[in-house]
Amino acid sequence: MAILTSAFAYLGSYYSEANPSLQGQSLFTKGDYASLANMDKQIYRLIGKATTLAAMAYRVRQGRDFVVPPTGLSYTASFLYQMDHLGQENYRPSPVLEKALDVLFLLHADHELNASCTTVLQTGSSLVDPYSAIAAGCASLYGPLHGGANEAVIRMLISIGSPANVPAFLEAVKRREKVLSGFGHRVYKTSDPRSFIIRKTADEVFKVTGKDELLETAMALHDAAIKDEYFVKRRLAPNVDFCGLIYRAMGFPLDFFPVLFAVPRVVGWLAHWRQMMLQEGGVKIWRPRQVYTGSGKRDYIAVDKRVPEEGLKKAPIPVVHSGITKRTGLAEFKGKSKL
Repeated sequence: MAILTSAFAYLGSYYSEANPSLQGQSLFTKGDYASLANMDKQIYRLIGKATTLAAMAYRVRQGRDFVVPPTGLSYTASFLYQMDHLGQENYRPSPVLEKALDVLFLLHADHELNASCTTVLQTGSSLVDPYSAIAAGCASLYGPLHGGANEAVIRMLISIGSPANVPAFLEAVKRREKVLSGFGHRVYKTSDPRSFIIRKTADEVFKVTGKDELLETAMALHDAAIKDEYFVKRRLAPNVDFCGLIYRAMGFPLDFFPVLFAVPRVVGWLAHWRQMMLQEGGVKIWRPRQVYTGSGKRDYIAVDKRVPEEGLKKAPIPVVHSGITKRTGLAEFKGKSKL
């Protein structure tokens, strides 16, 4: 995910015609033909390059060569091709996996003003180029409370181990000793409608890949949680984050899950960004107000009379230097400090 975030930001250096800081702040807000054509060209580029950059990040980590995007394939088939093609003649990704990824991409493309979308709009409101705004969205999506939630679900299921351990795990959650991932949503308070589509998609994928060994644990957790009064009262219904089981069955590594979330979400981010650029009255920079809840009037205390505060969170934690610093301290060289 770090590679993808950096790559999106780096793209901005290639297209100076897309940078309002260089071309003028009204570059994307004029609403005339030339402005719209320039804006839409950047949107096409970002959507098209999202799969290419994600696949590049996937292959770079494996030490494999970059694959040029093929022609004649769907968006998701092209993505699978760029990740997996190793030179085989007439290579064609599985149509079942292609369709499943297409469904998941549609479900993940947009979802109101979530954390990453808000980040894109907040960043974009300064009239920065769209590449920088999308990179900011990726950074926001990377967090475990957002795009990293799919990965958190799988790690949770692995830690549970088997269906027999589900009751003990749920009791630990009630005691706040464990965290329940994949349940509850800031918008959907009863059930996540996307979860039903994901379950159907999972069945199709498992027919060709075989069932994931964590599926039984996931289903046991699902059935127990939706019947438990503790979770029902708190409206903690299963959400879309269980699609990680599908990604795992398709052979994607855990830390690639946020990337699979980011690729389709680029489309939604850009739809919101375009709408903001063309809104009536122009774009105004987002400037949330901060409510100060600290101390009131305080008397000034001279630096030499101040008493250090002790305790965790109050004083800086000492930094333990690495072995390189120790070895450098013992070495002799010109200009070495005598302190």
